[in-house]
Amino acid sequence: MRQTLADFNSEREAAGQFTIDNGIGIAFGMVVTGLVGSQTGKLDAALLGNVLNRAQHLEAQSKFAKATKILLDFEAYRQIRSSAEVDLLPEAVTADSDSEFIRTYELLKLRETSDR
Repeated sequence: MRQTLADFNSEREAAGQFTIDNGIGIAFGMVVTGLVGSQTGKLDAALLGNVLNRAQHLEAQSKFAKATKILLDFEAYRQIRSSAEVDLLPEAVTADSDSEFIRTYELLKLRETSDR
């Protein structure tokens, strides 16, 4: 996604247009999914869980990242640590909604694995 955005921005820059940027926050954990509403009215899909707040907070903090602007919480890092290069950010990030500290990593690159 970040590479596609870089290519897109190169084209925009060459055309004299403004560029855009994004960041990505990835958290790992349990979520509950379901439909909310009434049986006779409108139903909406819903996702619930603290992990969603963590991912949102990481995405908001990604603008301060130095390399890829892709931030991971500790659990997400644990899931990919054998196939990823990361930097542990020097200070813990506080998630406002939970009053918890998140050990935060910036994903630098994925390593090639023999499973592919």
